[in-house]
Amino acid sequence: MKKCLITLLIVVALLSTAAMANTTVTSPVSIVVNPGALSLTPIQDTPAFQNVSIPGIMNSLPYTATITPGTEPSFKLQDATGSGLGWHVNFNISPLAGPNNHKLDVNFQQTAAQLSVDAGFTSSQAVDATHGPNALALSAATVETDTEVVKTDTGYGNGTYDYATSTGCMTIPISSSQLFAGTYSGNFTATILQGPGGTGSWTGTIQ
Repeated sequence: MKKCLITLLIVVALLSTAAMANTTVTSPVSIVVNPGALSLTPIQDTPAFQNVSIPGIMNSLPYTATITPGTEPSFKLQDATGSGLGWHVNFNISPLAGPNNHKLDVNFQQTAAQLSVDAGFTSSQAVDATHGPNALALSAATVETDTEVVKTDTGYGNGTYDYATSTGCMTIPISSSQLFAGTYSGNFTATILQGPGGTGSWTGTIQ
């Protein structure tokens, strides 16, 4: 009787140990990645035109007034949303209003704009020649309604970028019927947009 009992206890102990060795424990692991903002911050925000003298241009009409070198608009563009939706930038330049309701139109063109990863955010996604962010080529024309000037496809443009418009990007054509002296002023608005998400915009005065 004693011999049989001892054998039974040994078998039960071995079976219990084997069951413990096959147990699997699964624990949850998670991390929250919080989104940032889609933003547009001016670097150079005072576009200005060289003053015009009516006597000096009367023999050169129609005349084209040019933007003062070094005052071409430039911006820091940042997509820290983590949405991967891509983004684009629109420009809108109102006519310049002068005395007695006289107005001058502003033409905008983009031939050699510069767009690169910001030096302070070198780990940003690289600029892709096909998918952007890319500055779009634009012939000289008024942009009195929102006009796309920078485009980034879905899955690109995650980071911070510097965008500088082309040298001589803004001009004002003046004809003989527009020779009215005075100060002319208007607004230049830049807006960054992303899918259904947030927007950031800047409005400056030009004259």
